[in-house]
Amino acid sequence: MQRLEGEALPLAEDAYASAAEGYRVGKFDLTATLDARRSFIQTRAAVIDARLALQTQTLRLRALIGAAPFEGEVQ
Repeated sequence: MQRLEGEALPLAEDAYASAAEGYRVGKFDLTATLDARRSFIQTRAAVIDARLALQTQTLRLRALIGAAPFEGEVQ
């Protein structure tokens, strides 16, 4: 997840920003710009999915060991 958030997401965001600017000045066509946007959205969705999976597994583990589901809660 750290790699997705720290590397892949910023790269995808930069690629989309560059493609959008390139489209604005006539360097890229709409298809290339939309492809970059799709990649950015897919990468962002992957980050969200990874966060969800981490939280789900954390809650499952805490349930297995009998811990309160959230920090600071009394069981």
